[in-house]
Amino acid sequence: MKLKYVLLLLMMGVLLLTPVMAQDTTNLASISYAGITFNYDPALLGAVLPSSVPEVAYTGDMPPGSFYPAHTAFAFIQVQPGEEAMYPSLYGQLRIFKASEVAGFGDPAFPEAISRLNDLVAGGSGSDFSAFEIPATDSSVTLPLLPPIAAAQVFRAQAEYLPFEGGVGIRYLTYYSQGVDLITEGQIYYTFQGVTLEQGYYISLMLPIKTNLLPTTVPADFDYNAFISTYQQYLLDTLNQLNTTDGSTLTPALAALDALVQSMVLS
Repeated sequence: MKLKYVLLLLMMGVLLLTPVMAQDTTNLASISYAGITFNYDPALLGAVLPSSVPEVAYTGDMPPGSFYPAHTAFAFIQVQPGEEAMYPSLYGQLRIFKASEVAGFGDPAFPEAISRLNDLVAGGSGSDFSAFEIPATDSSVTLPLLPPIAAAQVFRAQAEYLPFEGGVGIRYLTYYSQGVDLITEGQIYYTFQGVTLEQGYYISLMLPIKTNLLPTTVPADFDYNAFISTYQQYLLDTLNQLNTTDGSTLTPALAALDALVQSMVLS
């Protein structure tokens, strides 16, 4: 079954990836599905698997992330040599929600995210999000993100206003956690949260990045008790590193992911 799934992904990659001839030096590909088109680099992000995701209704006793309105999703399937493909939802995702369905969804976190995002981007290109670039899990400090995650948004870095054709949003790096932990590579995410100017759609892109600043694993001799006593300073130091690092040193580079966002066209 796993082998068949991997073969299916490879076939989908052949069918869905159309080279962008005008940008052949950057090895970009284009995908179009359900009226949504964007360009991306398959060498950095793997194959793209689109799908129409049915609603999972909110019942009041479900953890965040396990329920959502119906939406269109694009999973960025990255399989290293020797690895087996996982379920698509476990990879980086681009999700496009209809604002009308989000507004009527049972969990108030969804319409609140749209309302907050609209307020935050109202300042246009002069928007300043530096007040959010601090280690804090207070809900008044967090930046919008859908669907909700069953963890705290510990910090936000490199937050910037980012327009795309027909819409605007906020791009930032973030870290979510359920406890006090050493941050390792693969736990920092690039995210874009945006809305179309006519407020017809909400766009959420969430992709893991490699910072080249963090350890790949927790050291065997890690002193957890000592770590707890300096945790807040550790978060501040890590955040400052992310905020001051050159975006080109990240993998994928910030510019490549921003370009993906700005290539989006929703018809």
